[in-house]
Parts: sequence; structure tokens; C-alpha cells
Amino acid sequence: MDSSEESAGRLQGVFRQMVAVVLLLLVLAVLGYRYFEAVPGVVAQGLQLEQTRLLNVLAMTRSKWLGEGKPPKLTLAWVERVDMAGTSDDEAVSLEHSRPSQVAMADGGWPLPHEQSQSGCETLWYQLLGVRPDGEDLLVEYDADSRACWFMAPDGSRLSYQLQSGEVTFLTGGR
Repeated sequence: MDSSEESAGRLQGVFRQMVAVVLLLLVLAVLGYRYFEAVPGVVAQGLQLEQTRLLNVLAMTRSKWLGEGKPPKLTLAWVERVDMAGTSDDEAVSLEHSRPSQVAMADGGWPLPHEQSQSGCETLWYQLLGVRPDGEDLLVEYDADSRACWFMAPDGSRLSYQLQSGEVTFLTGGR
């Protein structure tokens, strides 16, 4: 084999390697695009899950309110199951109790914030769900015209809690 055939063979090998690298980069680009395209949807699903949690807690709170004879204030306390580190059996479970909090109740049986303001809405979120809104990257607003607490995720999805009716609405995008 002469040197020109040897050079052509090496050139073909380099060409094959370059084609393989380009194909690999294309596959990675498509996968990366799909991944980053899906991230905002995952954030919106997080707030949508919080809507479901909030609806369940509101139903339980109203049920407790009815069962206790419709008091003007209701005491809420949460119990959290914590698995002990390094164990796998069911007996190694600890229960943590949160500090009880008093929640004002509307005539229809819906929890109300201690004050009708942004701070009141933040406190109500914590009292009902046991987590602070800022820990979930939620912005909180109080709308005095509609008497509603708004909880907004960074992706623009919003959750509205109407204080007069207890209605919870999930919206994607703007208001």
C-alpha cells in the first residue's frame, strides 16, 4: 500500500469520527432542548399539586369546623411522619407535631387570614399547609377588591383563594 492510500484511509477514519461526534452532539442538543423545555411545566405542576393539597385541607378544616359546632376560631395542628435515618422497619417512625395555631373562620366555614393583607395571606398559607410560601418560591398578594389571596409561582402560574367563598382557582400565565 502506498502513502496516498494510507493517507486516504486515515482521512476516512477521521471523517467517520467527526460524523460520530456531530451525531452525538445533535442527539445531546435534542435531549437538552426537550429537558429545558419541560422545566417550566414541572414548576406549574408543583403549584397545581399545592392546589390539590389546599383543597383537601380546606375540606378537612371545614369538616372539623362543622363537627365542633361552627366556632368563630378553629385550632389547627399538623402531625408529620418522619422516618428515622438508617432504618427500614415500620417501627422506626417518629411523629412530629407542629405548634397549634388559631385560625379565624368565615360564616361559611372557610379559614380567614388574621388580617386582610399580604402578611395575613402568607400566615394563612403556613397555617393550612405547614410550609412558608417563600420556602416554595411563591410570591403572595392580597387583592382587596376581590378579597382574595393570590399565590404566584415564578413561571407565572397562580393560585387564588377567595376569602368569601373558600373557592380555590388555579391559573396558568397572567391574571
